[in-house]
Order: sequence, then structure tokens, then C-alpha cells
Amino acid sequence: MKYLGPIVEARLLARNRQDGRDKPTTTFAVHDFCLHSEWVQQLRSELEQAAQESTHVDPESLPLLECFIQESVRSNTSDASKADHLRDLHDTSNGQVVSGRRKAIVPFEFSDGLRVPEGDWVCLPQQAIMHDARYYPRPEMFDPMRFFKTNGARPRFTDVGSKWPIWGLGTAACFLKMHLAWVLLRTYQGFVAVAATADPHSRPSQSCCQRLQAAIPGKLHYANDPAYNVSLATYWSTQERMLSPRCVLTPDSTQDVSKALGALAGSTTCRFAVKSGGHMAQAGAANIQDGVTIDLSGINHFSISEDKKFATIGPGLRWSQVYTNLAAYGLAVPGGRSGQVGVGGYLLGGGSSYFVGHGLGCDNVAAYEVVLSSGAVVNVTASSQSDLFKSLKGGSSNFGIVTSFQMHAFQLGAIWGGNIYYPAEPTVDKQLSAFVNFTGNPSYDINAAVQMSISFSPSVGNVFVNQPFYALPQVNPPALRPFTDIQPQLANQAALSTLPPFAITDGAASPDGSR
Repeated sequence: MKYLGPIVEARLLARNRQDGRDKPTTTFAVHDFCLHSEWVQQLRSELEQAAQESTHVDPESLPLLECFIQESVRSNTSDASKADHLRDLHDTSNGQVVSGRRKAIVPFEFSDGLRVPEGDWVCLPQQAIMHDARYYPRPEMFDPMRFFKTNGARPRFTDVGSKWPIWGLGTAACFLKMHLAWVLLRTYQGFVAVAATADPHSRPSQSCCQRLQAAIPGKLHYANDPAYNVSLATYWSTQERMLSPRCVLTPDSTQDVSKALGALAGSTTCRFAVKSGGHMAQAGAANIQDGVTIDLSGINHFSISEDKKFATIGPGLRWSQVYTNLAAYGLAVPGGRSGQVGVGGYLLGGGSSYFVGHGLGCDNVAAYEVVLSSGAVVNVTASSQSDLFKSLKGGSSNFGIVTSFQMHAFQLGAIWGGNIYYPAEPTVDKQLSAFVNFTGNPSYDINAAVQMSISFSPSVGNVFVNQPFYALPQVNPPALRPFTDIQPQLANQAALSTLPPFAITDGAASPDGSR
């Protein structure tokens, strides 16, 4: 990328000096490749996987690559400004096909009454269409995933339509679009492969994994090892699963983590990621391409203090496991709403829970056991290592690897709550009014919480999904009735329960690998 970027910049500058008759689509795509290098490893992984499955890599097997090119075309589409662009109905200047421009050979009248005299031109405003938030939410962002659908029903680069008019419209659409798209995908495929392998940081030395193997024998796993595959299969998002680390380390103690960081500390090229539950959405949050992923799932200890005021929890546990263990003592802590969320990332990132009266999850951590970058192990509290104590409350894994959390516990019995589904259109005003009044209530009931989201069902359309929660065994408490009284309702699952099954049910609605 260091060398490719300046070349593309020069190409774009040369293009701007010309008459606009070059074909810059590939140039723009490679330029975006340089600007958004965070996609390099995902694109490269897709190419490698396709190459492993077949000696002939069919562009049809590269959906992420196609989505990247679609987003590049969408982002860079601009309307031609030179009159000579109109001479050729299939001119591709300015990054777009000009088949959306037509000359009236006879007087013409549109259905809305607009009249076009003979000899005038009619132009399709591609730039406005491609940057219209009604069609492409948050159009200012470069996001190839807007075109990616896990069920396979995704827009295609060769589509023709009013929301994707790059090939023209109707019977006048470019008849060479299939061939041109195939050539473009093939060309860009080559750029991805060359740039990724040329990047000196894309393939860290195998010595990083060898160092770990020597320091912690038997706990390092490579591609196709069962433990390696299990680690990748337990990420929540597809983006994280698409990354392929060079090796996965599965420590089961603080000492293992200390040895690992000690082994890596002597190198400036060993890149690694840390995984607890792997529930973050973005690629690279808890996994890494061609680096080392340290999977903490084996550090899953749990204990309760004698006075039952504190719970000591390993980062490898999921919150459903923590809640189940605590329920045996009639206790709880403010943790993740979904049962499959991991302890480590949640507490280090802040952590929003059902128990609003107790603040964020990180507010309830009394002590951390942390392995520093040198391999040293320190105990961190408000009075010992106070700066680090504050930094860990939202600082993620940037300051060390936490191998144990001590949390304040509180008593909890039965609770009430569950999902309630409403059609959006007839209830939207009531929903927003209830939400505003609930959050702005000066007499806020700290036992009450509600999670509001908007979803879509093909059979119903837009749907409000509210999840009222009450931290006492009281059915339909007054604080939550502004939501529960809204009609009509499609389904109402609210009921008395306990925290473990409640969190497990919440997580089941969004299982691992579904995003």
C-alpha cells in the first residue's frame, strides 16, 4: 500500500488533466483500496479461500470483492460536465456509464408533463441517486457491507435499475455490462492479490508462532486444527470469522498469558489480537489476519467471596455461565444482556446491562488481574495502580490482557420481562412518546429498563421490538406500562423468569455467525 497509493494518486491527477475519455473505474477502485486498507485482509482471505476450493477462481465466488467495487462505484459516481461527453451514449468518463443520457430525436413529454424539445438532452442524475440516503443510508460512509447479504440475495454489480443506473436503464442498458463487469472483477482481483502479498505487514514472520510454541508447548493451533476451527466458529460476526490468524493460542492460566506476552515482547513485528467471547461486530476487534489470536476461553474460573459480596470471574466465561453460577447463591452482577456475550470485552468496553441502578458493568469491577506487555502480572485496584484502574474502565485491551475480574455482587431473585412486538406504522408515535417520557422521568424507577429496537419482517414490514425488564418479581410494573399498553401487538413474551434463561433467550435471537 505504501507504494501503490502514490501511483494511483498520480493516475487520478493525470486523469483530471485529460478530456475525461479514459476509463477510470478500476483506478477509483484501487484508489479506494489504498484509502480503506482495513479491507485488504478480508479481501485477501476471500481470494485465498476461493483459490483453495478451485484452481479457477470464478468472480462469482468473490462476493466481498464485488461489494467493494460496487461501493467504490457508488462513492465515486459523478455527473459529466463537458458537452463532448454526450457525443457517445456509452462513454464511461467520470467513472460512470453515460447510457443514462439521451437525445430527443422527436419532441417528447414525460408522464409528469415535462416536455423535451427535439434535439435536447435528458440526463440521469447518477451522483444524486448514488448519494441519496433513502437508497443508501449514511451515503458519506464507505461501507461495502451495505451490499452484502448473508442469505445470498444481494444486489449485483451488473444489476440495472433506477437505484443502480450505472449501466443505463431498460432496453438501452449497456449490452456489454456482463463482459465489462467480469473484466473489472478479474483486474481488481489481481490488484488485491499483489498488494496484499507485497505489504510487508500482511504476512508476519512464522517466528512469532514459533516463539509461542517454544514458550507454551501444546497450546498453539494452526489452520485446520480442531481448536483453531472452534475458535473461529465462535465469533458472533461474519466479518470476524472471515479473518484467518496464522495461529491461535489457547492459554488456560494467567501464567500462560504472561509467558506469551513475554515471548512476543522482544519483537516489533508480532501482531496479535485478544478474544474473550468474540461478540464485537467489526473485523479485527478480537481476531487478526495472519497474526496471532490469543483466545482466552480457557481462562474460565469463577468463585464467590465468603461474605458473598464479590464474584471473581475469568475473561473466558460467557455471561450466561456467570449468571447461572451466581443464581445458585441468589446473586447477580451487571453483565451482558445477551447470554453469549463474553466477559472480557464487555467489561473492558464499558458494558450496558439490565441493571441501570448499578451503572455500567465496568463501574462494578473492584479489581483486575492484568498481564502487562512485558509479561509482568499486576493486581489493579482503585488504590493500587489507580491510573491503570481508571484506564481499564473503557480502555479495552490497549493497556494489557486482563485475566481476572473481581466484581461487586448483589442479591437478585425472580425478574419480569421479555420481548413485545408491534407493527411500526400505527404505533410509532406512541413508542417514541413512551420512550421520551420514560427516560426523562424525574422519578425514574431504577429497577426498570427497556431496550427498544426497530426490525423488519417480510410478512409484516417494519416492526418495533421492545424488551421491558424489571429487576423484581412484579408483573407489568407501572414504570413499564406506557410500553406494554401500546396496541396493537403482534406478540408478547413478557413473563416472570430468572436472569440466566432470560439472557439465554435474548442471545438466541441473534446467534453467533448471524451478523
